Amino acid sequence: VENCFFRAFKNKSDNCNLKIEAKIEDDYVYISISDNGCGIEPDALKTLLEKIKDSEQQPEKKGIGIKNLYQRMKIYYGDSFRFDIKSTPNVGTTVMLKFSIYTEFFDE
Repeated sequence: VENCFFRAFKNKSDNCNLKIEAKIEDDYVYISISDNGCGIEPDALKTLLEKIKDSEQQPEKKGIGIKNLYQRMKIYYGDSFRFDIKSTPNVGTTVMLKFSIYTEFFDE
């Protein structure tokens, strides 16, 4: 959500919309965060997803928050965790998370 204000709406001053949806279905939690901001170019999105999902630590400061979120969710939810970003330039971006409501971490 924070990225939306720093990136998606960077050059936009009106009609900025942010939509957050969450649901539980078939023992999974689904969360999506969508904006109508500037979007992400396909090559930049591919690079971003590769950096986020790369298990190696990188000393760069950009993108640290979303990578940290991804890594923590993978630790807590393991193979049940799914993460994706869909984006269209000049239309907006949607970040999607899916994870099981049952984990060993919370059963202890």
